[in-house]
Amino acid sequence: MDPSRCPVCGKGNDCGLAGGDSTSPCWCFSMTIDATRLADLPPQVQGNACLCPRCARGDRSGTAQ
Repeated sequence: MDPSRCPVCGKGNDCGLAGGDSTSPCWCFSMTIDATRLADLPPQVQGNACLCPRCARGDRSGTAQ
């Protein structure tokens, strides 16, 4: 599993923390992500890889499902 890739669509997740930038908060710190969306992730991914902004918003178009 690549922590810089979204576990839903496989595209870059733009995670500031996974990218090694610990000087500023990640984009997700300023947005509310539905807990159900996070709970739907496989257990091995939860807490280990971030969703991308598009998938976090719930836009499922173009995902690799």
